[in-house]
Amino acid sequence: MSPKQILIAAIRLIVLIGIVQTLSSIVTIFAQSGSEYNSAQLLLPLSIYGFYLAAWLLVWCFPATIANRLLPQHLQTAQEPPKHPAPWMMTGIVLIGIYTLSQAIPELIYLFSIYRFTQSISTDTQTSIWANLGTQNQAGIFASTAQFLIGIFLLFGAPKLSSWIRKRL
Repeated sequence: MSPKQILIAAIRLIVLIGIVQTLSSIVTIFAQSGSEYNSAQLLLPLSIYGFYLAAWLLVWCFPATIANRLLPQHLQTAQEPPKHPAPWMMTGIVLIGIYTLSQAIPELIYLFSIYRFTQSISTDTQTSIWANLGTQNQAGIFASTAQFLIGIFLLFGAPKLSSWIRKRL
């Protein structure tokens, strides 16, 4: 298999994981919201989840196009077992970046939904919404944002990171 074929298969697997996570997050929102929220308050989070599902379906339909953009042309052809691990290292870094983003994006959407719900039910004007979120959600926002940024770096900085690692070995 070429690195491109591996990347296409991995993209499809990540899409399946992402769709399952998105659907489970939607169920969680409904379970937490109960009867406290009206349909207008649920509209924004559900719209974001709908957009997110549409994006996953779009990625499912065009994995080869995405792989072409993520891997340089010379890494897309079938290869003999590599004499040098550089192409496989870069492919691995891209895959880790995709996986990291697939974990961070649903979590950020979920935490944004929690933030919006907290904002909509907050009656205390003296306390900030941030304080009402609680330490667990605040920490989750920081961790998910860091994970998102790391995923972006791994995805688009794979060639530079791969060459940096090879120089250090």
